[in-house]
Amino acid sequence: MRCLDAGGIRPAGTSGIVRVLVDLQETIPDDDRLFELASGVFNELYAAFRKRSQKQ
Repeated sequence: MRCLDAGGIRPAGTSGIVRVLVDLQETIPDDDRLFELASGVFNELYAAFRKRSQKQ
């Protein structure tokens, strides 16, 4: 995920999350609120990943 904030080569499949983060950044001027919402996005993605991996 480092490439999302520091730049560099993006792994395949990251374009969707990049778009979400860019849109959040463009519409939310308050950094604390932006951090809160972006953290929520990542927390939910992680929860979904864990749920899928536990089923396997």
